[in-house]
Amino acid sequence: MVNDVTCVVLAGGESRRMGENKAFVMLGDKPLITHTLARLSQLDTAETLIITRNPSQYTHLEARIIQDEGTGRGPLNGICSAIKHCNTEYIFVVACDMPFINAGWVRWLYAQRSNYDAVVPHFDGYPQSLHALYQRRCSEPFAAQISLNNYRMEHALEKINMHFIYDAPPRANDHHSETFFNVNTPEDLSHARKILESSPLK
Repeated sequence: MVNDVTCVVLAGGESRRMGENKAFVMLGDKPLITHTLARLSQLDTAETLIITRNPSQYTHLEARIIQDEGTGRGPLNGICSAIKHCNTEYIFVVACDMPFINAGWVRWLYAQRSNYDAVVPHFDGYPQSLHALYQRRCSEPFAAQISLNNYRMEHALEKINMHFIYDAPPRANDHHSETFFNVNTPEDLSHARKILESSPLK
């Protein structure tokens, strides 16, 4: 990729279904978020930000840590915080619990950006708004929606010039569903461990 993209990891969830901060649950020999950061490092972007309400917990990681401005506003607010603090035209946003991000998939996603405000994969019947590319001009319509106390990502996507991606990249060999797999529950974590054991990308 090129230097007009910042990778953004959102680590602001409450992890209620996991019962502990899922960013630091162990997957193999390292915490979940470390897998996510390692995959993102393959993209060679301008920098990586971690957006969180608890910055002190993440300072040991190789990323710039940004305080999420506002509580209880979900990922939409995290995206606005990221755009405010980045120096690039685009951000690629993921959740901290996505350990199998495929760099080739993301590069292809970036190549589809054209003049769109956002490029969002659509997988398994749902938009993957936390595995998506956003142009910094999204900040204004997103902030306007937040000011109305509406924090729903699906409503925010309706306010911008968005490109949905319904198909995997040509010649994709990345176990298409795994790049969108996120770990929300102990059961998900058990499945992630099985994927890790069998993955040629580990």
